Amino acid sequence: MRKTFLLFLLLAIAAGGLWTTTDADAQLQHQAFSAVLNPQRYDDSDDKIEVVYFFWYGCSHCYDSDKTTSLFLSSLPSDVRVVRLPAIFDPNDDSAFHARLYYSLRELGAELNLRTNAFLAVQNMTVSNTPAKPSHSYGLISKQAQESFAVANGISRAEYSAAYDSDRVIDNLTKAKEYYDAVEIRAVPTMIVNGRYILPYSQTFYQVAEQLINQERERLASGEAQ
Repeated sequence: MRKTFLLFLLLAIAAGGLWTTTDADAQLQHQAFSAVLNPQRYDDSDDKIEVVYFFWYGCSHCYDSDKTTSLFLSSLPSDVRVVRLPAIFDPNDDSAFHARLYYSLRELGAELNLRTNAFLAVQNMTVSNTPAKPSHSYGLISKQAQESFAVANGISRAEYSAAYDSDRVIDNLTKAKEYYDAVEIRAVPTMIVNGRYILPYSQTFYQVAEQLINQERERLASGEAQ
C-alpha cells in the first residue's frame, strides 16, 4: 500500500498536480501549520505516533480529497495510528447530526462502504456532482432522514436506530467534540500530528504531514516523552 501511494505521489508530481518538489525543509517553513497550544493526543493508550484526521460530510474539500487522503492514511507505517474524527463545530448545528451519522455507520461496520454515499447525501449531490435538488441546506440532519438513508443502503431502520441511540455512539460524540475544542482547529479537512501540530488542508497537505510524522519519530527516538 505504501508503494502504491508513493507511485501515486510521483505521478501527481510528474503531471504537475497537487504537490511540488521543493526542498523538504523549505516546505515546512512555508507551510501554514501551527503548534497546538496545549499539546495533547486524542488517545494515549499506546506509544504510536498519532495522526488525527478531522473531516465533515458537509465539506466539499473533504469529499473531493477523500480518496487521496484515505490512500495516504492507509499507507502510513505501523508505528503510526490513524484516527478519523468528525468535526463538531457546535453541538446544536448540522455537523453534530453528521458526526452522529458517521459514528452510527461505523458502529454498524458500514461507514467505509457508505462513505461516498454519505458525502453525497449530506451535500445534496448526485454521483455526477450535480445538485440532487435546488437547496443550499445540508441533508441528513434528523434521525428520521438518516434512518431513511440507511434503509436505502441496505440497513434496516431498527438496526440504524439502535446504533444511533447506543451509548458507544454518544460517548464517541462527546470525545470527538472535546478533542475538537481542545486543539482549536478552525477548518476542515485538518490533521493533528501526534497532538502537537495542526495541519490544515493545502497543496502540500500530505508531504508536510509525512515530514511532521518523521520529525515526531526522530524526537521520540531521541528519548523525549510523548
